[in-house]
Amino acid sequence: GCHNDIENVVGWLRGVWNYQNIRIMRDKPGEEQPTGANIRAGLVWLTQDAQPGDSLFLQYSGHGTQQASSGQTE
Repeated sequence: GCHNDIENVVGWLRGVWNYQNIRIMRDKPGEEQPTGANIRAGLVWLTQDAQPGDSLFLQYSGHGTQQASSGQTE
């Protein structure tokens, strides 16, 4: 499923396009969790140093699960 998608795309990015700086979030213990706050921080991380001519890649692979808000900006 979704975790296999990640592994396949990372292999493709590294093997074919030589991407080295890759950030992965997934709902596995011990890994960076794809919370709202982490996703927003990831978008900043991806774009903050972008220069003309750079190639950026963003992939979402998931089921769109929702959680109730805790009342805080997540």
